[in-house]
Amino acid sequence: MKKERCALVRRRPLWADWLVIALVVLAVVAITCAGGMFFGSKTDWLGQHTAFPDYFRKLFYQTGELLPNFALGIGAGQNIYNFSYYGLLSPLVLFSYLLPFVPMTIYMAVANVVGTIVTGILFYQLLRREKFSQNVCLVTSLLLITSSSLIFQAHRHFMFVNYMPFLLLALLGAHRYFEKGSRWLLCLSVFLMVMTSYYYSVAGIVVVVLYGVYLWLKVLERRDRRFTVKNFLADGLRFLLPVICGVAMAAVLLLPTFWAILGGRESGVSKTAELLDLLVPKANLDGLLYSPYSLGFGAVAVLAVLWGFFAPGRPRKFLHITFAMILALPLSLYLFNGALYLRNKALIPFAPIVGLMLAGFLADLAARRVRCRQLALLFVLANAVFWLLGYKNLIYYAEAAVILTLCFFCARPAVRRSFYAVILCLSFATCLIANSTDELVSEEMYERVFPEEKQQLVDAALDAEDGLWRFGNLDDTLYNVNYVYRPDYLNTSVYSSTQNADYKSFRDDTFRMAQPYRNKLVSAQTPNALFQLLMSTRYVVTDGDPGAGYQPVQTKGDYTLYRSDYALPLGYVTYRTVSQSAYNRVGYPYSLDVMLHQTVVPDESDLAGDSPISWVLPTDLPDGWQIGPYTTITPTDDGWDLQVTKSDKLHLDLGQGYQDNLLLIGFNVKNIGTHKDIKIGINGVENKLAYNNEYYQAHHNQFEYVISSSERLTALDVTLSPGNYHISNLQVHMLPVETLRSAAAQVTPFTFDKQKSLAGNVSGQVTAQQDGYFVTSIPYDEGFTAYVDGKEQKIEKVNQAFVGFPLKQGSHTVELRYTAPLFRAGAAISAAGLAGLAIMVLLDLRAGRKRRAAAGQ
Repeated sequence: MKKERCALVRRRPLWADWLVIALVVLAVVAITCAGGMFFGSKTDWLGQHTAFPDYFRKLFYQTGELLPNFALGIGAGQNIYNFSYYGLLSPLVLFSYLLPFVPMTIYMAVANVVGTIVTGILFYQLLRREKFSQNVCLVTSLLLITSSSLIFQAHRHFMFVNYMPFLLLALLGAHRYFEKGSRWLLCLSVFLMVMTSYYYSVAGIVVVVLYGVYLWLKVLERRDRRFTVKNFLADGLRFLLPVICGVAMAAVLLLPTFWAILGGRESGVSKTAELLDLLVPKANLDGLLYSPYSLGFGAVAVLAVLWGFFAPGRPRKFLHITFAMILALPLSLYLFNGALYLRNKALIPFAPIVGLMLAGFLADLAARRVRCRQLALLFVLANAVFWLLGYKNLIYYAEAAVILTLCFFCARPAVRRSFYAVILCLSFATCLIANSTDELVSEEMYERVFPEEKQQLVDAALDAEDGLWRFGNLDDTLYNVNYVYRPDYLNTSVYSSTQNADYKSFRDDTFRMAQPYRNKLVSAQTPNALFQLLMSTRYVVTDGDPGAGYQPVQTKGDYTLYRSDYALPLGYVTYRTVSQSAYNRVGYPYSLDVMLHQTVVPDESDLAGDSPISWVLPTDLPDGWQIGPYTTITPTDDGWDLQVTKSDKLHLDLGQGYQDNLLLIGFNVKNIGTHKDIKIGINGVENKLAYNNEYYQAHHNQFEYVISSSERLTALDVTLSPGNYHISNLQVHMLPVETLRSAAAQVTPFTFDKQKSLAGNVSGQVTAQQDGYFVTSIPYDEGFTAYVDGKEQKIEKVNQAFVGFPLKQGSHTVELRYTAPLFRAGAAISAAGLAGLAIMVLLDLRAGRKRRAAAGQ
């Protein structure tokens, strides 16, 4: 058998196996993208995973900095480390800076396909280092790349898997360490893995350490050395030094990101995890099988893990038992997910470990070392436990039974080849099924979300603008939420797992912005004239109505560019203030108008006023609703019950008294039996109540709407989603459009130095007519330092969430500088880690010369 296997290895060159791996990946990609689809998902690919890298690249060309600290263009201006999860300093994203002519959507799609192929080839090479036969290496590598998660996540959430080549390089580096004492590859690979995905690098480092212990045990076994705690700790510390050095090199990313997470990450846990529950083992087969949000292997992986308990040698037993404990213990899953929730996606870095177990199982089958009767007994007992613990996936039990039956006959080469074909076909089929569940971006959808006409309108507006103003894009707001057309295009929306907490609270709690999406992390744009004018949104491009105060400027195709002269500047001096305590006494929605005309400042300020002014008035809607054919409305004591059998509309003509006003409408919504989301829209402004969204549900049943028109408000058109729900506590208020004109006229605008401000440090000049407050609509952050005429000025939080401070009468030069908290400390540690890597390289070169000299003697 050995001679036959060696002859087979000699007959087939390695590149042929690599080619097979590449062709299988390309075949899955081709089938998945059939019909002219992008290799990218609708879910977050457009809105986050390509939009952020595209912004990073544009920011680099604007500033020339690889390590920017501030993102003025997204979320009204934020610490850029809020977005580091999306590849801020990833080597894969940084390489795109060399290719500015390649659209980021194309670049990331190609990079992820290539990354998947490289993952398969590197894993193949890792198995070769483990001395497996060529057939076992090829079959196991194909099982890895056709697991449900790798290719699926490459087009959905590619940060779940794009670190995998560097993780495998780290495992190869561990091999080099134990074979030759070389440390540099291990150190460099850990660094690149962390920079690519700090989130998944935690589990990735655990994988490297586990693999290091496995290799150390193999060395003990090979050298017939006895295990001692002292040797384990001493050798383990030496192995960890290059790993720690690699992590230290990434401190410039890790430390500022850690600070950002502390202040801007909301837990996705819907209920507090009890410590005792986390310590109780579970039959977590979902973490291993089928799902693209888990390891995604087939039933053969369960057999491989079970067989490892009987496999010869302590190293393999250690690996199998340790992995089984990690899989079964909820606490490990909780920690790998950053103590946020229990989600199996955090186990994906363990795919190489499972692949190694599979290779060992297949090799033992080929060598007739698998005791099939013993394995069958263990299989029956284990699956009885799985069933009793609630795992009822019949497909798994059927697949496992077929595979186990074939194991009894794998001693014969012909059956073994059939066995390989069966498990590969099953893996390929589940891979295709998993990929078919994702909705990919079509060419038509991409052109709709990013039409050339919009780019032309944005360019026309910004080319003619000397100052800094924000832009509104009110179409397909989920997909363009983070998109920045050019460096001077400033956006108020943001969709990120981490974002400025004060700004998020300002949108959700102070302004109660409409929420048309079920994910609470999506802070999308919506036509709210009060918010837009307060946030310096001078320009809006849309195919709909931008709201009160906006006038059409130019039209191209279906889209019109609007401009408002009522928008408050991005920075200005105000002379009308109200104290925080006085503002707190004003209820919603009266408080919205107060903030538009008066700046909310700390109570202790000498300039704090105590007389909030609001022109918002309560009102009633007229009668005469026209109810659609699919809606039944039943009055109740506190509101109305609605039964909507199909999507429907209500219509109400408004009288003359509403035409030159904004309407502020609010009510509570309760789901009374609908097993789906509830969405209610009024004149294009939508709110959604999610039925079931365990991790990111907005949990709001209070719907608020600011309804206005760029012309005159003549009617209300209400859209209703199907379902049964209860509406109560309806409140309607009115605000004259005329009051909007006075807000901008009462302040002294700040003249920006546009180039310096876009480069990260906001600067310019302003002349205060009297003592007042310098106010911005840039979210407050501890990283800001203000300078007035070159002297440092203490910054305050004004208007609940923004940067401001008192300013004396006269002409002043004002500068806001931003340095991300812990950035300097992180840079210093990274420099020390880089010096450590240089020392390792020199020592490795010296040791290599000594080995070669000794070999020459």
